[in-house]
Amino acid sequence: KLDNHGVATLDGELYFKAIGSIVKNGMKSSMLQNNKIILFDDESKGEIKPLLLIDNNDVNASHAAAVGKVDDNQIFYLCSRGISETNAKKMIALGYLTPVLEYINDEIVKEEISNEIAKI
Repeated sequence: KLDNHGVATLDGELYFKAIGSIVKNGMKSSMLQNNKIILFDDESKGEIKPLLLIDNNDVNASHAAAVGKVDDNQIFYLCSRGISETNAKKMIALGYLTPVLEYINDEIVKEEISNEIAKI
């Protein structure tokens, strides 16, 4: 299983090229790619190119890709509760990206990513 999560903001661009491979002798193998990018402004861009390289027909393989703007209703709801738009976007990004941190064992890398998330 391959999960990619990304956020683009401040006119940023994010590109995922996700490649999964099942070799010829990989019978009964399973592969799932999930790719998601959230855009936090109208100028930011995201693109996902999932690629499955499969050399055996007796497998279960699939991919999913989604790029979209953050839901304005979520931001509106948080703002209606007294949270600024900037903090609302930060909360949404944290909720989206923080679960990914549990899969990172290197504490230095984890801290660097946390610091980048905090900049949103």
